[in-house]
Amino acid sequence: MESSHYSAWPLARLTSAVLLVPAVAVAVAAVSLAACGGAAPPATQAPPVLQLSGTAALGLASPAAKVQARCEQGTGTATTAADGSYVLNIENGRLPCVLQLHAEAQGLKLHSLALAGSAAPLSNLTPLTEMVLVRLARAPAEQFFQQFDRSMAQALSVDRIKAAQADVVSALASTVDLSPLADLLATPLKAATPTAPKQGDAQDQLLDQLGSRLSKQGQAELLALLASGKPDDPTAPFVPRLSIQLDDAKLLTGASRQLMADINYPPNVRYIRQPVSWKVLEPEGGQVDAFSGRYQAPGRAGVFHVQAQRDDFPSLTARVAIQVADFLSLEQQAHSRVVTAREVLIRDRKAFQSLWAEHRGDASAAPVVDFDKEMVAAVFLGLSGTTGCHGVEVQGLRSEVTRLRLEYRATTPSDGQICTQVMTSPAHWVRLSRSDLPLEFRRLP
Repeated sequence: MESSHYSAWPLARLTSAVLLVPAVAVAVAAVSLAACGGAAPPATQAPPVLQLSGTAALGLASPAAKVQARCEQGTGTATTAADGSYVLNIENGRLPCVLQLHAEAQGLKLHSLALAGSAAPLSNLTPLTEMVLVRLARAPAEQFFQQFDRSMAQALSVDRIKAAQADVVSALASTVDLSPLADLLATPLKAATPTAPKQGDAQDQLLDQLGSRLSKQGQAELLALLASGKPDDPTAPFVPRLSIQLDDAKLLTGASRQLMADINYPPNVRYIRQPVSWKVLEPEGGQVDAFSGRYQAPGRAGVFHVQAQRDDFPSLTARVAIQVADFLSLEQQAHSRVVTAREVLIRDRKAFQSLWAEHRGDASAAPVVDFDKEMVAAVFLGLSGTTGCHGVEVQGLRSEVTRLRLEYRATTPSDGQICTQVMTSPAHWVRLSRSDLPLEFRRLP
């Protein structure tokens, strides 16, 4: 008897083969129905997306900064726009979230919270949100961000966050009135920018006040107090404080600079203006407005001192030394991409950006220069040798009746000097007070 071909299959395989036929038929039928206009199988539903948004600012917006979010479920990143705003999407994300802003150009980190209860939570990143998070965590905000997990998320509550905000408002009561802000974390914020310095809203103006009245050191001390969990002792005697905020103590001749005093205030005391008076200590050291603190540099170079004095505590004074110069260096280096010798005077931003890009060999932004009040001079030696000991330095600016004269000196390796073996093309850029007089370059021997 001739054996069947299928008799060699195990029973399990035979069963699978039999069952396969109707399955294939059903699949083909489904495709046929779809092709003929019948109902197709339901599409796979996209996962839900959590969207966070807000604005990062210190007063001025913080552009091109990285924003990171760590949530009870999910993480995400975004970059702030020119106005400091950001939008961050997290697939399958779940609130609450803790956020971090990292502005590398400013060497700055700020933190905030995004809370449950809103379909599109708003969370700003400002010095105020940093203070709220520090008070809530009773620890540095960076530490809270790095350690944030589900258990920490579940421990957050609306009452705790409200209490933290109330503590911050109370701690700043003698510095800035925050009562117009119902929520320090999520009140919509429109920040000023360098190109639109007056577009900031009321909250942005409060941030400006905070920055002008509380120095970086004062803010650091307040953050430490908020993290410690210790409230101010209302029975402790008031100790007045006075210091002068000045990030850059160099100024061109004839230029002006707003000086700011950092003071504290006695409890329950309000002044019409800051109780500080100003004066220049040197007879020919320029001028300063006694009430506003705006300093006008003299027309000569030198180091001059400005003093601030508290009107309510006259024994308390502070002073700052200001270096006034005929020119200030913007950049000095040995490897410019400008490889031909040139002497250039620049009076407008467009020409400055163009030459800066040629000098750097990339599209990096040129330094900020106020061309309404300043101008830029640059000296390029071009390809100068095969050692790193070649250089150039602007050494003086002389003002004459009909012209200005900028003096510079090229440096070359001395006999026996040990130098790196590299092609050099030295350049020196300087800022000058704006003048309509022609500028003459003079290379010193």
